[in-house]
Amino acid sequence: MSSGRMTFKQTGLSRVVPIAVWVFCVLACADAIIEGTASFAVHTIVALAAVALAVWIILYSPNLGVDADGITMVNPIRVVHVPFGALIELRVGAAVSVLAKYAGDRERKIVSWNAPGVPRRQPVRNVGGIGGPGAAGMVTGRNSLPVPPPRRKDQGSEVAIAVEGLRSQWEQAHPGDDSTAVATITVRWREWAVLGLLVLLNVAIRLR
Repeated sequence: MSSGRMTFKQTGLSRVVPIAVWVFCVLACADAIIEGTASFAVHTIVALAAVALAVWIILYSPNLGVDADGITMVNPIRVVHVPFGALIELRVGAAVSVLAKYAGDRERKIVSWNAPGVPRRQPVRNVGGIGGPGAAGMVTGRNSLPVPPPRRKDQGSEVAIAVEGLRSQWEQAHPGDDSTAVATITVRWREWAVLGLLVLLNVAIRLR
């Protein structure tokens, strides 16, 4: 992956709520250690560790990243990597979704859990079309036609602008590319395994 990766996530609940929860967890653990018994402190720390990790997995860690190679969407359960050669369409509305080519010539749409979209009052922007122009000023797809240049960049979606720019650079570096690239999906099993162990440990402590 390129070192020039741009990462996008919503700035509201996905950042403010996790930080508030983590501050509460730290204060509650400190209070349990100072005021409570050893067993109560251990139970409190383990329980709040599970809460803090769940908040990180579900709210804070999801994001959409764009670099010179393609798009990477980190959702709570899955991580989806879409090389530009496998990108069919990026659609930005209230949410951001990516239509991509997968192994076996399958096409699938994945919605980003936490990427910033555009307000409802603004029109959506598309970027797509395997092997077709993807630079700013063209909206492409298998059945779409060129349209006039989009709005000023400061009025558009930051995700669409980033994808348009980097995909245009990729197309210039791969002219006429008939890419066999496919999107890939991996499961975030490590994070969920740790969370599961914390939950089981909480149950074991309660059943003692």
